[in-house]
Amino acid sequence: MSTIEQRVAKLERRLRFFQSSTMLLLLGGIFLVITAFDINGVTDLIKAKEIRIVDNSGKTYMSLGSDSYGGILKVFTPDGTNTISLSHSTGGNGLITTRAKNNTLAIRIGDYTSGAGCIETYNSSGTSVSEMGCTNIGTGYFGTKNASGNNLVRITYTEGNYSGWIGVYNASSQNIIRLAGTDNNNGSITSYNTSGYNVSSIGADKDGNGSLNVYDRYGSGLNGVWPK
Repeated sequence: MSTIEQRVAKLERRLRFFQSSTMLLLLGGIFLVITAFDINGVTDLIKAKEIRIVDNSGKTYMSLGSDSYGGILKVFTPDGTNTISLSHSTGGNGLITTRAKNNTLAIRIGDYTSGAGCIETYNSSGTSVSEMGCTNIGTGYFGTKNASGNNLVRITYTEGNYSGWIGVYNASSQNIIRLAGTDNNNGSITSYNTSGYNVSSIGADKDGNGSLNVYDRYGSGLNGVWPK
């Protein structure tokens, strides 16, 4: 056998070896893929530190991963802004946040440090302008704020008898009107001037009779109308 024939025979043997090896690898890969899924095409378990959903150009539109507080799901816009997040708060409770196109907070559904739930909304500048949640004694709370984050209206409870309480604030965040229950469980409306003095009160006396009290700008000089 010539040298050339020997080389051709050697190359043919190598080619058959590579073909056999490739076929074995292909069959092994197919076997692994088939055994990884059940008859419905669903895998029993997938383990990964992060899973991303991307488009044809590789832009991430959704990610499933974790942070120091637990699992986290994020949704992104085409420009990469994280607009929705489902995660955990520092207290270990559920947390949902949405963001505007400029990446400022828009809505936060989460909790207080006590674990009670709350919902906060933000304006386009990222300032909290409304809040609905729970007070320190477990009653409901609602508050609205101006563009600077100062109080406008608060709905909560009164100290002592825990009746309802509504407070109206001016542009300087001063409480100028209060609608609340009294210690005798009667209704009352109280107004204050910009100096913080009580200038008028409408309510009921201890016997349940109606009364109207008017004060000067320093909160004194009572003039009133009530049953005689």
